[in-house]
Amino acid sequence: MSDCLVHKLLLLFLLRLGVGSPQELISSTGNYILSAPANIYSGRPYGVVVSTFNYRFRTIFEVVLSGPSINVSMQMLTTGNFPSSKYTFDIPELEEGLYWLKIKTLRGFQVENSTQLTWRNFKDFIKIQTPKLLYRPGQLLQFRVFFHNETMKPVKPRSKAAIWIEDAKGIHVKVYNSLTVVQGVFQSELRLSLRPNLGRWRICAQNGVRSNEECTHIQVNNYELPYFELNLSAPANVNITDQKFDVAVWAQYISGGPIEGNLTLQFESYTEGEVEHTPQTVTLESELQNGKATVNVKLSQFHAKKLFYIPLQLTLTANVSEKYTHRRVFATTRVTVWDPKSKESPPIKLVPETRAKKRVNLVQIEKFGTPLKNPEKIMFQLNRTLTNAICVVMFNGLILGSESVYPDQSTNEFEILIQLTTKMWPLVHVILYSVDSNSNVLVMARTTITPARPDHEHVVIEAPTEVSPGDEITLRIKSAPNSYVGLAAVDTRVLKLGGNLFNDFSDNYFDTIKAFIQASASDMIHTENHAVQMSGLIFLTNAASVLEMTKDSKTSRQNLRDRLSRGKITMRNELVDFDNRHMEDYICCEIPIVREEYNDVWIFNSTQSKIRNLTTWKLRVPDDMTYWRLSAFAVDSNVGLTLLKPKPYINIKSKKPLFMSLSVPYSIQVDEVLQLVLHCYNNYEEKLKVSFQAMQDDKQYQVLDNDGKPMPEGAKQEVAISSYKTGVVKFNLRALQPGTLNVTIEAMSDVGTDSIVRKIKVLKDPQLLSGQVMAYHKLTLRTPRAEGTLEFPHKPTEEGIKCFVSSQYVAAMPHTLNFFDPLDNGEQLISKMMSIYYLWKYFFDDKNVSQSYREFLEDQLTNGFQSLMRLRRRDGGYRYNFGIEPDCSSTWLTAYAVQLLYLLQSSSISFETRLLMQSEKFLLRRKGEAGYFEESCITPGRRNIKPLELNIEILKVLQFSNSLLNLQIAQDWVNAQMIAEPDYYMLAKRGLDTTEWIRPKTEASDNWIQHRRELETAGRILSESVRRNRREQQSDIFNWLVAQLFQNVIYENCYECSVAEQALYDYVQTQPIETPNLKVLIWEDPNKKLKINIHDKNQWQENLMPLKTQSRNISFKALGVGQVFVRCTYDYKLDNREVQKPKALRYYLSVRITREELMKMRFCAQRFSRERQDYVGSNLELQLPSGYEMDEEHLTRNMSSNEFQFIPLDKNTKLFVILTKLAVGKVICFSMLARLDHKIENLQSGRLTAYDINLWEKREVLPYNFSRTAVFSNLANNNNNNNSNNKRTRILN
Repeated sequence: MSDCLVHKLLLLFLLRLGVGSPQELISSTGNYILSAPANIYSGRPYGVVVSTFNYRFRTIFEVVLSGPSINVSMQMLTTGNFPSSKYTFDIPELEEGLYWLKIKTLRGFQVENSTQLTWRNFKDFIKIQTPKLLYRPGQLLQFRVFFHNETMKPVKPRSKAAIWIEDAKGIHVKVYNSLTVVQGVFQSELRLSLRPNLGRWRICAQNGVRSNEECTHIQVNNYELPYFELNLSAPANVNITDQKFDVAVWAQYISGGPIEGNLTLQFESYTEGEVEHTPQTVTLESELQNGKATVNVKLSQFHAKKLFYIPLQLTLTANVSEKYTHRRVFATTRVTVWDPKSKESPPIKLVPETRAKKRVNLVQIEKFGTPLKNPEKIMFQLNRTLTNAICVVMFNGLILGSESVYPDQSTNEFEILIQLTTKMWPLVHVILYSVDSNSNVLVMARTTITPARPDHEHVVIEAPTEVSPGDEITLRIKSAPNSYVGLAAVDTRVLKLGGNLFNDFSDNYFDTIKAFIQASASDMIHTENHAVQMSGLIFLTNAASVLEMTKDSKTSRQNLRDRLSRGKITMRNELVDFDNRHMEDYICCEIPIVREEYNDVWIFNSTQSKIRNLTTWKLRVPDDMTYWRLSAFAVDSNVGLTLLKPKPYINIKSKKPLFMSLSVPYSIQVDEVLQLVLHCYNNYEEKLKVSFQAMQDDKQYQVLDNDGKPMPEGAKQEVAISSYKTGVVKFNLRALQPGTLNVTIEAMSDVGTDSIVRKIKVLKDPQLLSGQVMAYHKLTLRTPRAEGTLEFPHKPTEEGIKCFVSSQYVAAMPHTLNFFDPLDNGEQLISKMMSIYYLWKYFFDDKNVSQSYREFLEDQLTNGFQSLMRLRRRDGGYRYNFGIEPDCSSTWLTAYAVQLLYLLQSSSISFETRLLMQSEKFLLRRKGEAGYFEESCITPGRRNIKPLELNIEILKVLQFSNSLLNLQIAQDWVNAQMIAEPDYYMLAKRGLDTTEWIRPKTEASDNWIQHRRELETAGRILSESVRRNRREQQSDIFNWLVAQLFQNVIYENCYECSVAEQALYDYVQTQPIETPNLKVLIWEDPNKKLKINIHDKNQWQENLMPLKTQSRNISFKALGVGQVFVRCTYDYKLDNREVQKPKALRYYLSVRITREELMKMRFCAQRFSRERQDYVGSNLELQLPSGYEMDEEHLTRNMSSNEFQFIPLDKNTKLFVILTKLAVGKVICFSMLARLDHKIENLQSGRLTAYDINLWEKREVLPYNFSRTAVFSNLANNNNNNNSNNKRTRILN
C-alpha cells in the first residue's frame, strides 16, 4: 500500500472520530521541524520528514513542492504518540529553474514557511588516467577517461560531453566531442609536438554543459632518466650537544650492482626565526667503496650558537659522478638540529571515561538493497537534556529512513542502530535533531558512516616479477565477465622524477570519492527565515535558534579536479590486444616511423574480458634494465571499478647477467674514426669471460684495429669481468658514406648474452645539396604519345638519379611532404600545415588510402597546431619567430594563420572559437587612421609587403569569417588604389576580374621575390579559372606550377607556394580519375632504356627507376592512355666559384678558438655592402667538429636577446642563429663553450655558415678546427678560383 493511500485513510479515520475539520487550527505553542534534501534532482525521488516537539495534539501539515515543471503536495499527520511522519515524492525529469519547498498547517498550531531548493542533475564523476606525469616534447601522450557514478559503476557520457587537452598557455590543442566508450571508458592519444609550449598541461573532461569540468595535470618539459639509483640516509633530528652525525650514501646500477665513482656532499644551513646564525655552505667529498660511503659531519662547521627553541635546518645534497661515463645523479634530504630543551612538551593527563546505561534505537531501511547481517551502531553524546529526537538516514541526496529515537537514562546520550544494505556505499549521513523545550533551540548532531564495499571480484594478473630485457613474457589476466580491463606499465624512474605522484587508479581514489560526497553538501545556515541547511538536509522550523552539537572531521574542500589529479590513462578509440593488431593493406601510403628514444612507458593497452577464465597476453620486455610498475583496473556494469589485488600494482624487475651501455655522438663525418667506448656490467655472482663482437657493414662503416687496419668480419674482443664490476671494451669505427649507421655490438658469456644497437648520423658534404625535376603529360586516344628531355640545373653526383613514375599527381605528395622542423618560422610552419591539410582533404574519402594514414595526417595537423600556438601572443596575433621581437605581432602572418584556422574548422582539429575571434579582433585593431590595414613588423618571408597587397590578402581571408566585421573602409581604399594604379599581379591576387596568365620569363627565377610572386599569381589565376570553369590556360598553368614547385625545396614552404599548391589541388579535383594503360621509358644512354608499365594496380604508387649517370639531361617517352608524372631527384655539389672571389663575398666570417678544459669559441659575422634589394635577414649555422657538444647552460645564459633567436640542434652539436636585418658593416659576435665527449681520429673541420634568408644556396662556409688556439677567417689571400676551402682559410696565431 502506498504512503499516499495510508495518509488519506488515516485522515479519513480521524474525521469520522469527530476530531474536527482539517482546516481547524488549535491555538497552542509547539515546535515543528521539516527536514528534506537541500537539492532536488531531476528524475530522483525526494523525501521529506515532518516532526513536532513539545506538542501532544494531532497536527496536519501540507507539504508542497513547486517549480517550472512540478507542483505536487501531500498532507502529513503527527500526534503525541507518533511525532514524526515521512513521505517520498516521485520526481519526473525537471527543467532547470527555481524550485520551492513549502509547509503550512491545516490543523494544529499555526505554521507557514518556505525555502528555495537547488535544482541539479545528479553529478556523475570523471577519472582521468595517464601512465605518468612527465612528458618530453615529441612523446606520445596517452590517457583514459572513466565516466562513473557515486558507486563506481560506469555511466554513458551525455551528448554534450567533451574532453580536451590544454597546453601551458591554456590553449585547447585537441578536443574530443563524439565520445565512444567501453564500460564508461574513453581512451585516446596525442603525439606531442617537438616544439610545444613547455610547462604544465591539462587534460580535462566535462560530462555535459551543466556539469563541472574535471582536470588532471601533466608536465611537458625536457628530462633525463637517472642512470643509476642513489640512496641517501641521514638522521632526521640531531641534538646540538651530539656535536656530529653520520651521512650514509650508497649508489647502485638499476640492475643492482654497486657504482664506482666520487661523492660530493653539499650542506646549506638556515633557520626560520631570530637566531644568531649566519647561513653556511659546506662541501665534503669522498670516494665510493663498493658503491658506498659514510661521511662524518661536524656541527661546529655550521657555527650554530643558541637556538632559542628554534631548530637549525640543514639541506643536504648528494652528487655522485659515475667513474666511466661521468654521469651524475643527485639526491636531497634534510636534517633538523635541535636544542634538547626545545623538545620538551607538557604532560598529557588521561581522564578515565565513564558511561551510563544505553537505550537502543533501531532505524530500518526498506526497499534499498539487501540488509547486511549486523546493524551499524552510532553514538550521539549531547550536552543538552532531550526527551526524544528524530534520526534521519540520508544517502546521496535521498532520505532512506527516519525514526523517533530516545536517549538512555542520562537523557543526553543516544545509541542508534542503522540497518545498512548492500547499496549503501560509499557514504551514509546520519542526522539527529530535536528542539530543546527549555530554550526553544533546534539542537542537531550528525555523523557519517563509511560502509565497507560489498564483496566483489577483483582483477587478478599472473605476471613474472623478474624478467630479462628483450624477452617475450606472458601475462595471465582474470576479471569479471564482460569487463573492460586497462593496463599500464611504467618505468619507476620517471615516477620518481615526478615526485612519486601519478595519475593512476589506486585505493586513494575511492577515499577521494567518499570525501567529495561527504564534503559536497553546503553547510550554510539561514537563520532569518528559519531555514537551516546541514549535511545536505534543509530544515524549516520555528525554533528560536540553532545549536550544532557535533561535527565530523571533514575533508578539506579542495577543488575536485585537484584531488582527482592522480589517476589517468590513454588510447585511441579501438581496443588493442598488444601485438595482435590487424595490418592494413592499402595502395597508399607508408606511415613514417617515430623514433622512441625515451621508452619509459612499456604498456598502455586495454581489452575486454568476455569470460571468467584467464586471458593470456604476450608482449616483449623493453631493452632496458630497470623496475617496471604494472597496474591494472577493470570496469563492469554490475560492480563498477575494481583494482588489482592484493596490491594495486606489481613491481617487475628487468635484469640480466650482462648489460652493456654505449654512448655515441649524434653525428660524425665521412673518413673520421670514432672510438666506441663500451661499458659492460657483470651482474653475476662469479667472474665472467665475455666475448664482444662488432657487426660489420662494408657499405656504411668499417671496424678498425688499433693500427687503423680493417678488422675481419665480426670483429671480436675478449675481456674477463669480475663479479658486480664493469669492464671496458673499445672499438674503432670509420664512416664510409653519408647516411645513418646502425652500429650493432653483441656480448656473449657462459651465463648470458646482451646486444646493443646505436644509430649515428654521418653528415654529408656541406656543399652537397638535393634537387628534383618533374614532368607531367596527359595522353589520350588522340595524343597517345609524349616524349621529352628532363634537364637538371646542376650536375648529379656519382650516386646518379632516382626517377619515380606514377599516373597520379597526388601520388608524389606523400613522398615530398615536408614535416615539421625545429627551425621552422611562422610562415614555414603554416605553409607545411596547409600542405598537410590539402593532402588530408584530398584523401578524406579516398578508398585507396588506409585509415591509419589519414589518422597520421590528422596527428601531423595536431602536431603543427601545437607548435603554432607557441607563436601565438596574448593579443591574438602571431609572431614570425619565437624569441625575436617578442612584442611584435605581424599583421600579415596573423591573417595567414587565420586563413589556416578557417580551413582547420572543417578538419579533425577542434579548437576554441575564441582563438579565431581574438585574431580577427587583432586584425581589426591593425587598421590605421586612414581605415586600411597596416603592418608594423618585419616579415622576412614576404619582404617589406606593400599596403595594397596586405589589404587585399586580409580582405580575402576575412570574407570567410562568421562574425559581422566592418571592412567597408578598407574595401573602398583598395578599390581606389586599384583604379588609380591597375597592376597585373594585384588584379590576379584580387580575383574579381578575369586575368590572362602571362608565362614568366626564364631569367625571372634568379630573384626569389619575383619568382614567388609569379608562383602566387599563377596559382590565383588557376584557382579562379577552375572556380569559373574557364578551361583556357588551365593545363598550361598546371604544367608550369608542377615544374616550378618540384624544382627546388626552397619553394615548398612559403606563402606563395601554398597558394600555388592549393590551385594544383583545385585543378586535380576537377579531373576525372581514369584507369591508365601506359608504357614509360627513361634513358640517358639509348642502348640502356628502363621500362615500366603503369596500370590500375600501380597508378597510385611512385615506381622507382634508378639511373646511374651524372648527365645533366635524360630522355623519357610515354605511350598509351592516361596521365604520367615523372619525378627525378638527385644530389649535386654547390658551385662555389663565385663565393671564392673576395669581391663577391656576402659575409665576413671569423672563429676564434681558445683551447682550455672547455673549448672557448667566439664566432663573428659581418655583412658586406653589396647591393641586395631582396635582403630581409641572415641565418648563421655553426656545426661543431664531431665528438664535441655545446655547454647548454652557458649557451642559455649568454645568448639571450630580442635581436636574434638561437636554436640548439642535434643534441647540442649544431647551433642555428636567426638574425633580424643585419646592418651593412655591422659585426655581430657570439661566445660559447664546447666540451669533448667522444674521441675522434682524423677529425674533420667544423663549419660556420652564413647566408641570406631565402637565399640559402648562396652561402659562405668557413671551416675551422679545434687543433690549437687560433683565429679562422674566410678572407682569401689570393684570387685563385680553384683554391680549396682549406687553402683560402687564413689562420692567425
